[in-house]
Amino acid sequence: MKKVIIEPPAFLSMVISTVETYKLENYGLILGYKLNYGFVIEHAIPVISAKRSAFSVALNRKREKRVQEMIKNVQMGLEVIGDFHSHAGLKNLPAEAIPSPDDMSTMERGKVYVIISANESPFKQRAFSSWQYIPGALGVRGTVWGLNIEVKAFELKTEETFQELRIICPLAVGI
Repeated sequence: MKKVIIEPPAFLSMVISTVETYKLENYGLILGYKLNYGFVIEHAIPVISAKRSAFSVALNRKREKRVQEMIKNVQMGLEVIGDFHSHAGLKNLPAEAIPSPDDMSTMERGKVYVIISANESPFKQRAFSSWQYIPGALGVRGTVWGLNIEVKAFELKTEETFQELRIICPLAVGI
């Protein structure tokens, strides 16, 4: 089974930007590198110019390409290895951290995709809870600012199927 190691700066960036844009979808680029056992995510860069709604995010491809060129020219030994985005739950429609059909249509083989679901917690007075690996699953979850957050990673297996990858995130389970 392939693994995805999420380093602290990347984890914080993905979760904070998801909470900050809650009720709208969030999107960003994942920087890191591939290894024979999977991926290492060093940084996550939220794309600020994306047009967001409750059910989708529209990218300005010209601006995204500009960011990717800058990353390539900085020569930090990192590359864009995928992207992350959120699914925001609404009152009677909880979000799930799994690829939607629209997500599947934009996925490419050899890339990693992190999906973060954010749903209102029924226990708003408990704004924070400890992070933990999801029992029986491969991601992590926790409660932040009254939102139940789940973080999962995927890769495209065939044109119509995806595979969930095991997340290893020392910061998340150490919080």
